[in-house]
Amino acid sequence: DNSFRTQDYSDYNVYYIFSQLDNETIFNYSRVIRQSLISCRFGASDCTFNDFIPFRSAHYGICYTFNSILKNGKRKESNIPGNTGGLSIELY
Repeated sequence: DNSFRTQDYSDYNVYYIFSQLDNETIFNYSRVIRQSLISCRFGASDCTFNDFIPFRSAHYGICYTFNSILKNGKRKESNIPGNTGGLSIELY
């Protein structure tokens, strides 16, 4: 049998490319949350793109953290379980 399988290196190529780019370049060519966020609610309150902190992931590119204590010194809290008390977002 002359057939053989080669390992797929496409994931490694993406990781390598991301590792070579600086943050500014990645942010310039990525869809930022300001462009993607259609609606956002946390509990009974509205939220905006300003409630998210971006960070760089070698696997996913640009990711976001919601409700970080780094954003304004305190976290938003909810004592109500389920989707009515937690984060609900609609993305484009």
